[in-house]
Amino acid sequence: MPSFAWYGKHKPVHRDRQCMSCLSLRTSTNRVSPTQEKIDTPSGDSKGATTEIFSDHRQKKVMPAGDVSMSLKSLLSVGPSAPVHTAAYNGQLASLEKMLNQNRAELTIKDEVGRTCVHWAVIADKFDVCRYLLSLDADCLWATDRDGNHALHHCCQSNSLRTLESLCTLLGKDTIKRHMEDENIEGRRPIHLAAQLKEDSLMTWLISNTSPSIEPTDRLGQTPLHVCAASGLTTIAIALLDAGASPNVQDKNGNTPLHLASSQAVESIVATLIRRGAKVVVENQQQKTAMHIATEEGHDNICYILATNGADISIRYQWEGRKQVDTTIQVVSHADRYGYLEDEESNSKKKDRILIGQNGHKAPKSEEKEIEDERVRATKWAPMVSEWQTFVTKKEKVFRKRLVKGLPDCLRGPVWRRIMNCDNWENANPGKYDELKKAPSKKEDNDQIDLDINRSARRHIQFHDRFGKGQVALFNILKSYSVYDSQVGYLQGMSDMAAFLLMHVLEEDVFWMVVELCDNPKFDFRNRFAPNFPMLKQNFWVWEQIFQQTMPRLAQHFRKQGLSTSFYATKWFLTVFLDTFPFKMTIRLWDLFLYMGYDVVYTICLSIMKWFEKMLMVSNFEEIMMLFRQMEEMHEINVDEFIQFIFKNEIKSGKIRKLEQDWKDIPPDQKGGKDGWSTPSGKQLKKK
Repeated sequence: MPSFAWYGKHKPVHRDRQCMSCLSLRTSTNRVSPTQEKIDTPSGDSKGATTEIFSDHRQKKVMPAGDVSMSLKSLLSVGPSAPVHTAAYNGQLASLEKMLNQNRAELTIKDEVGRTCVHWAVIADKFDVCRYLLSLDADCLWATDRDGNHALHHCCQSNSLRTLESLCTLLGKDTIKRHMEDENIEGRRPIHLAAQLKEDSLMTWLISNTSPSIEPTDRLGQTPLHVCAASGLTTIAIALLDAGASPNVQDKNGNTPLHLASSQAVESIVATLIRRGAKVVVENQQQKTAMHIATEEGHDNICYILATNGADISIRYQWEGRKQVDTTIQVVSHADRYGYLEDEESNSKKKDRILIGQNGHKAPKSEEKEIEDERVRATKWAPMVSEWQTFVTKKEKVFRKRLVKGLPDCLRGPVWRRIMNCDNWENANPGKYDELKKAPSKKEDNDQIDLDINRSARRHIQFHDRFGKGQVALFNILKSYSVYDSQVGYLQGMSDMAAFLLMHVLEEDVFWMVVELCDNPKFDFRNRFAPNFPMLKQNFWVWEQIFQQTMPRLAQHFRKQGLSTSFYATKWFLTVFLDTFPFKMTIRLWDLFLYMGYDVVYTICLSIMKWFEKMLMVSNFEEIMMLFRQMEEMHEINVDEFIQFIFKNEIKSGKIRKLEQDWKDIPPDQKGGKDGWSTPSGKQLKKK
């Protein structure tokens, strides 16, 4: 047995089909189809007829003719005169005339919600009935129900366009225009109710023929445009906007139509309002913009439209009322030991790309051996962490030796914090990070940060969810730095580094590590990520001199293949080998980088060339580039051996400083080759 739909405040105590108090008649936003039931009538005009009875569950049932009075008592619960309502609704003019001829008073009898037979005739779009009722009482149209709605309200609410057109012809446009300004108890005029319709034909007719006020406000201060925006009705909104409605009117709660439209997952109405001049940054009385509303509802598509039209994207990351999606539990079983999600493609790439043992290299350790080494290293590193200053100052050789052997994963976070002086930064700036998170930032910085975050470490479970906890923390870090160093703002490219650090240490610690990377001359990323990357040109030139001096045959081979440094080493120098090697190799390289500084990048570059020298010497341009691109999947490399190999090829800082000074002494017009980064031949440039 289908249940009934109930509207408004008049809800039944229960839903017993035979209980009279459960059968309240309420209209919905649009006119709905009536319910039909068949019951037997002992006598009268109803014998052998079919009676339609209105209900709100929006279905039709056929009910054989029966006792109309009985059907109204059981289904309408409006008293002894209810048959006139049924006859008016069903368009049974003969039955209606007979009943009113017997008792004219039934013309004005009301059901429990205050509707008369003329209301029901209008709701059903039965103009012939309306015309007959008007002939009996010319003012019956303007009788109001309990909600203050008269016939025109019901016409607009029920989409009874045919009846409305006929009434306009019968009564004249002036009469219709005058009563179009009448308000119900909620302060809504008929045009407000027409704004809730899914079709725009009635609204278009109203605007063209009755010239109603386009922006009347109800008791909530809402215009018809607010009403249709709250329901996501684009066609109605277009009709109102074409008629001159303003998209920036605020109701008593400070909401514009765009606020209300943003709560709906309908892109078209939001885009329409914005195109017609809606302001995306207007705040309501709760200090919420449309972006707050869309974020609260979790409408990503609406947030994207708002953000691309001037809304503050930081709201998506920083507002406490945002909906967060966390799929970590669902995907963690598909992640490796470092948190990266594996798929069939990545698993297939783990096959050996270089024969194990080539050039005398050792095979990688087994997982069991790695776990055992991890345990042994942790026991040795634990006292070093607790006595940090002693080891880094008085026992530096011991520290360096153990760093070569490997930093245990379980202690990497605490060690990195100490290497990067996080405690010193936090103690010198108590509460500073929280202050920076709340501070306003430049929209252009926020937009670029959002773009970069969406590309950073998305295969890692910490950043897998869009606008999840990991991405929120990453946004806070990068946005806070853009405020911290407002002269520079956001340094594009720092997103990958910050995401990598965030995998190992807490959010505030990562922020101060980013500050250290940018401000400490040992790293100097503040200048490395400056516009046009001026220091990258210096890095390329210095590396080419080292490459030419150390491995002249291979450097000559690269020149013959037309392989300049910018083709293969841009990511190496900009992100310090992120996404260049397997992750377990990358974290070991970053152990060295954070401790030794940026100079170690040149040593790692040289070690790569020497490690693969035999293969590179017999490879052409495409094969060399393929090898460098595939290093990320070379899981067969023995990490401990490669780290030791790096230290065997260490380039002294004094040599690097001298080459950097040589670069600075070169006249500006001689710096850069055809590609704008390095000399096309790789030869040393003569100093002025």
